Order: sequence, then C-alpha cells, then structure tokens
Amino acid sequence: SVSKSLLLKVSKAEGILLQVKTALDEGTEEVALQEMMMEFYQVIPHKTEVHCKVSKKLLSRKQDLCQLIRDMLNIRETNVSCPNPSSLAKYRALRCKIEAVDSTSYEFLNVKQQVLKNNYNDSPVRILQVYRVGRISETAEFLSSLGNIRSLFHASSVHNFMGILSRGLLMPKVVVEDHGLERTDIGNLGSGIYFSDSISASIKYSSPGEMDGTRLLAVCDVALGSCADLYQRDYSLNNAPSGYDSVHGVRRTAGISSDFEDDEFVVYKTCQIKIRYIVKFCLAEDQIKPFQPATGVELEQDNNKQEPQCHLPHESYALPNANLLTPVKTGLQDTLGNPVPLEGVHIKARIIDFVAQVVMFQNYTNQNSKPIEAKYVFPLDDKAAVCGFEAFINGKHVIGEVKEKKQAHREYRKAVSQGHGAYLMDQDAPDIFVISVGNLPPNSTVVIKMTYITELSFQHGCITFHLPASVSPWQQDKAL
Repeated sequence: SVSKSLLLKVSKAEGILLQVKTALDEGTEEVALQEMMMEFYQVIPHKTEVHCKVSKKLLSRKQDLCQLIRDMLNIRETNVSCPNPSSLAKYRALRCKIEAVDSTSYEFLNVKQQVLKNNYNDSPVRILQVYRVGRISETAEFLSSLGNIRSLFHASSVHNFMGILSRGLLMPKVVVEDHGLERTDIGNLGSGIYFSDSISASIKYSSPGEMDGTRLLAVCDVALGSCADLYQRDYSLNNAPSGYDSVHGVRRTAGISSDFEDDEFVVYKTCQIKIRYIVKFCLAEDQIKPFQPATGVELEQDNNKQEPQCHLPHESYALPNANLLTPVKTGLQDTLGNPVPLEGVHIKARIIDFVAQVVMFQNYTNQNSKPIEAKYVFPLDDKAAVCGFEAFINGKHVIGEVKEKKQAHREYRKAVSQGHGAYLMDQDAPDIFVISVGNLPPNSTVVIKMTYITELSFQHGCITFHLPASVSPWQQDKAL
C-alpha cells in the first residue's frame, strides 16, 4: 500500500539521521555530513533546497518531521477505506475525545487561573481557548494508586500535538541533551518526560504555530508518587532513583542553591500521565493570524444519508434472537463441554471517561464424585482486553501470570499429569478467551475472578456500556 511504502521511506530517513548523528559525534567534516544529509533529502523531499549547517538541533528537527509524517500516515491508515475522509473521520481516527470548554464556565476560569498562577516573567500571557481531552489508553493505564497527583504543564511545538493527542506523551528515543534543543533545563534529569508548574517555564518549550501564530500546552494529571527533590543535574537517569517514582529539579531562588532555573518534574513511565486539557495561548509579541479551516463535515453527512444502515437502531441494544447466538459454549465446563453448575454471579464495573473496567466473580460447584479437568470460556468483543484472572478452589488462591505460550502449555500439562491444580489462559479466537483450570476436586467450590477493560462506544450523544449476557446463562435464557 501507499502508506506502507511511505513508512518504509520514513524508517530509511530515520536510519540516515542516526548515521549522521554518529558521524557528527565522531567529528566528521562538514562536507561529508552535507553529503549524508543529501541522501536524507532525497528520501524526504523538501519544497526548497536546504543547505543548513549540520547540527544536533537540525537533526532533532528532522527527527520531529519524521515522527509527524508517521502520525499523519497513521491517521490516513485508519481512514484507508475513504479516499477523502472528512474532518470528523480524521478526528475519530485520533481516538481521543476533545471538547471545547465554554469560556464563561467555571471550568475554563479554573484552568486559566491555574495556568497563569506561576508566571515569573514580565511578558503577559493571554489564554485563548481551553479544550477538554480524554485518551482511552491513558485513562485505563493511569497509576492513580501512586498518589501525589499534580496538575502540571507540558508544552511543545504546535506540529507535535497531533502525535501527542493520538499516541500520548512518549519517552524520548534518545537522551534529550544530545538533540541540542533550545531549552534551558531539558535533559538535565536524564531520559524522561518533563513537566513544569509554571507558564514561564512552559513558554521556553513552545513556539508559535505557522497557521495562526498561537501556542499550545497540555495540562496533565501526573502521578508523582514518591518524588525525589534534586538540586544538581543528573544526565544518567533512565528511571527514578530507587525508592522513588519521580524526580523534581528544584528551582533556584535567593535562598536555594540549585542547577535549575525552573521547577522540573520528570517521570519515566507513560502510565503516570493523563492529559486533561489542551490550552491555546499567545504572548504579547506573537503575531496572531486569522485561521478558519474547512471542516468538511458536509461530506460525512451526505455519506450518512446514503448509508443509513451505519446508524445502529435502538433494537440493536436488545439481546439477539436465539438462532443468531454464537454456538460457542461459555462458562466453566469439562473437556467434553458439559457445564459445571453456576451458583452465583457478582459484577462490579467502573466507568471512567470512555473506558469501563469490569471485575466479575462467578461461583461454580463441581457436583461430580470424581475430579474433572475443566476449562473456563469467556467471550469478549474486539474493544475489550483481559487484564487478569484469579481463581479460588476450596480456599486456594491462584493468580494468573503471563508466560510464553509453549512454556505455559508445558507447565500446565506437567501439573495436570501430577494431579495438581493448574490454570492456563489462552486465546482460542480474537473474541474468545479460554482458561484451562486443570484438575477440579470432587464437590469443590470454584470462584473465578475475571478483570477486563473495554472501550465504550459514543453514539447520538450517549455512551453505551454492554455486558456479555453469557456471564449469567439462566438470565440470558429467560430474556430470550
């Protein structure tokens, strides 16, 4: 495909940049470096000829360009079935919820006050717009259990924000001080993701956009956990020091001796970050230009009229007819498919933004007088993912562990042959998970605990949450 061919070119271009960086570090002459860069420009053509002196700053900009192309190709690949996707289709491809916050609301004023609170410069800052943001993966993975959650800022060039919205804030591929970026403290605490609590520090990280001259910053919830205060640079950090979850470069003041001009907060795991808002702002010296892009909503509306079947009717939320149900048997059963009696079901679900976390307990009793080799079958749709499972047999607690498939099967068969209880979780099909329980003692009580997360659909202004009817077969039969 065209996208695949372009991705191969981007990979080649990134390889050339790596070679140039290595040559630059080795002190290669400028003429040779320019020849290497010409190969890069042949792979990634530019509108105008470029004859800039090769520096780490230049290589950093070209690396950002490669990442931007990747992000654009990912959006295009998501809409591959539509040759001219509308603005709404491109927005959905970001897989990120974005809502404009009313400028007269308390929420807007609260965010504005937070952003402007710590400004150590004389340059005034004007807040233009605030957008509420929700990313599904961040919501599901956010380690709120670490505690010490701070609302902090991360600013960047405007062209980086499409990637930030679609894939989140990522760990740098290389140590940032090698890039030669125009920042004061960036990289001083190693290879992590940097935040600040002041707009004056964030300004150094931002630059006006070419389209309208405005700037952007992300307001994030950051789970700092146990945070180590540091007063000296440490370029070697790839993780927080032992016993800590993050680091804080303390700002130098009249009473505090420090290497840092601004407060810098650094985390080394993306699961400690959740983007809450994107703030559009400008400085007094920024040249703001009018910008009214065509949204292309009309095309999608016309498509919807031509294909009304794309809208799910209300009847689709009901249980399907029995003749349409999948023939796959679900629940705890022996190797022949005979069900083990289900005694009870308990379900807890927590909905956060566009994600639901479901914890399900099912109680079974083996009424056979002999031990049986049992398995548990659980159906999931393509929007769900199993986080883990636990089992309790006559008071014995077993917790699932991810292992290489062949090794897991060998260990399971060995345990079963020795008469021990064993568990093996596998994926028979994209939407079917199977847990092999192994030897189930006679007259034993089994409690299966399954935890999974699922993406919620948003249609006609409503969020819908579905629970598989097979978790309680007798209720499903009554409904049918």
